[in-house]
Amino acid sequence: MIYLDDGEWVCGAMEILRGATPYRDFMAITTPGYYYLLAFLFKIFGQLLTVERLLSCGMLAGIVAMVYVICRLFAPMVLSIASSVLALCVLGDFSHYPGPRPAALLAVLIGIYFLLQSLGQRKANFIYLSGAMGGLAALFRQDIGIGFVAIGCILTQMYHGLSKFFRGFLLVILPVAIYFLVRVDFGDLYYNFFVYPIKVYAPFHHLNYPLSLANIYSFLKPSTFIIGIFNSSDFLRRAFPLLAYPVLIFYLGLQWRLRAEKHYATLFIFTATGLLFVFQAILRADDWHWLPVYTMLIPCIPILLTNT
Repeated sequence: MIYLDDGEWVCGAMEILRGATPYRDFMAITTPGYYYLLAFLFKIFGQLLTVERLLSCGMLAGIVAMVYVICRLFAPMVLSIASSVLALCVLGDFSHYPGPRPAALLAVLIGIYFLLQSLGQRKANFIYLSGAMGGLAALFRQDIGIGFVAIGCILTQMYHGLSKFFRGFLLVILPVAIYFLVRVDFGDLYYNFFVYPIKVYAPFHHLNYPLSLANIYSFLKPSTFIIGIFNSSDFLRRAFPLLAYPVLIFYLGLQWRLRAEKHYATLFIFTATGLLFVFQAILRADDWHWLPVYTMLIPCIPILLTNT
């Protein structure tokens, strides 16, 4: 194992195969989707760490593919390929990314694709699928999934499709919620999802680790910044997101009169969702937790190049 959380996911999946239920029989502070997906694959292919590695690689490959598919909705093939290659370069440094974050991010990207397709009159029912993918993302990571659903609700309200979007979300999330409310004592659920994250997890991660003003300054020092230009990985994963989002917010403000246009909606959902992920990632300012931020940022580049 190369990451301590490997043990958490693998052991949790193995416990499920032995008949255990998350939150009741073992502790978990994320929604259960990844545990059950991994347990399902273990049941088919055997309880091998290689299975988890291949699942991780598959999710990352799916993210790269979805970046291309989404970019093709509004950008020419050359820019779409360039965006997917950029995503591959960023994700390629994570040769193994354990845990549910890539799965949740892939579900969000698929949800964004359906949401953008639903803006066209011929594919209006795709909005149900978008909401359902938001529910699926929330089953892997509640913070990532609910963040996307919140932004999706804002956007669909603008296009008069909020009820369809939210029904799609509830269709996925409600059966799972009811199952665990029946199987697990409410006190255990409350402790796993609220008490431990607030009273233990958050203070633990604030022990001289989160992104501070000093860290931001070190990213933007002339020496670091210049070196970052020649080191694409360093530049993209540190200085670039901190500089890019203010520009995107300023652009969205200037183009508010075009909010009914599809390219504006696309830029809005990537920018707003990415900003939510920034606040989520600041708790742990390492590259692993910034992956959703970078992924949401990459499609914004061809949008700006195509529509300016």
